[in-house]
Amino acid sequence: MSRNREKVNIPVRGTSKDVDVHEFIPVVKHPLMQRLTRISQLGGAALVWPAANHTRFEHSIGTGEETRLRLRQWPDLFPDEIVRLIRCFGFLHDIGHPPFSHPTETVLGYDHESNAIKIIQEMRKELKKCGVDADDLEKFFTGEDPLARIVNSHPFGTDKIDYTVRDARLTELTPPDVSYFDRRISWKNDRLVVDNDHPTILRALDFRNFYFRAYGECYLHPKAAVMQRLIEKLWELEIDTGRKLTEIARATDIDATYWFANSHNPDCRILADHFLNRHFAEPVVVFRMINCARGEPSYPYKVKIYEAPRERFSAWNRVFNTPQKVTALEKEFEKEMSLPRNSLEIVPQFNIWRFDEKPIWTEWDGCIVSVDELYPTDAHQSMLLAQSYTAWRICVFDERHRGRVIKNAGLIKERLLSI
Repeated sequence: MSRNREKVNIPVRGTSKDVDVHEFIPVVKHPLMQRLTRISQLGGAALVWPAANHTRFEHSIGTGEETRLRLRQWPDLFPDEIVRLIRCFGFLHDIGHPPFSHPTETVLGYDHESNAIKIIQEMRKELKKCGVDADDLEKFFTGEDPLARIVNSHPFGTDKIDYTVRDARLTELTPPDVSYFDRRISWKNDRLVVDNDHPTILRALDFRNFYFRAYGECYLHPKAAVMQRLIEKLWELEIDTGRKLTEIARATDIDATYWFANSHNPDCRILADHFLNRHFAEPVVVFRMINCARGEPSYPYKVKIYEAPRERFSAWNRVFNTPQKVTALEKEFEKEMSLPRNSLEIVPQFNIWRFDEKPIWTEWDGCIVSVDELYPTDAHQSMLLAQSYTAWRICVFDERHRGRVIKNAGLIKERLLSI
């Protein structure tokens, strides 16, 4: 923060800006908010793009500013106390994120919204100084208050606007100009509604499609998925030493990295070395959806690629629906192939639901309708895009084990296709 401690200088939509936070200084200065300065926005994916070292704090301040810009377009729509509440939610919407964010959530067994509810109750005094009631704010995190959608709805909530643009700029993608929508989005019937004119509708569809592509290129990048899976394994091993889930939920990336590197579990220390040195496990056997195998990257070493129908990936997703169950399958394969412990890494990628066409609302003849209903689009295209990113990869850390896994590729195929 700047010397007057009332502004935070960060990039907003790619341009450096002093974001005025003077109304929310008590919560911005709170240790649990400052904790976000030590949590990466991209988690394990940040290891794929070393320049993408922005934090949850930076994104939170950016979302707060995007929320201010959004509300400025609707003068007199809400009373001052509601404007303050919505803006505060913009700043605090990610307050509950644990270290490394989403892969850690899968191990904790609950999401960051649940953690946030506990945290904001601890910030009651600071929130009151900002003119915000903690109980009213809690309803934003539980979804009870529809005004939360101004921040968290797809695809035009201020949270989505900020992280889509911010992440894209730092991961070699060129985001669209979101300022176009500043005066073309309104709030009606508890929904974000885009203007119903042809150029705006086309740009809205383009932005949603960009979100899909950015998700696939960034968050589902093969190496990013490998690192996310490694984080899950590290947490499992560290939790086995007695590390409490409540302690993890309030920690930072720095805390987590220290715990991993100095764990009482030697297997955790070995995997931590892979993590700290950006040693990515490399694919040996890959399962892709039918007609998508050609999309698998080329490798300078032998990789066995199989195709499987979408129904098979759905079955795997149901059966291996926790990190612990994936770990159990890894151990099963390691035993059958006489491989050392933790030498194998199974990296599931089946986030096809992320590519469901999120409704874009517009107004027609006095009614709020979805753009897809009014102007039918080809939803099939977004599903094809999702399938092109979907894969299960069986990887190894040590090249000496590659030949043994290749030799047993048929066993792996038979085991997975029998599920």
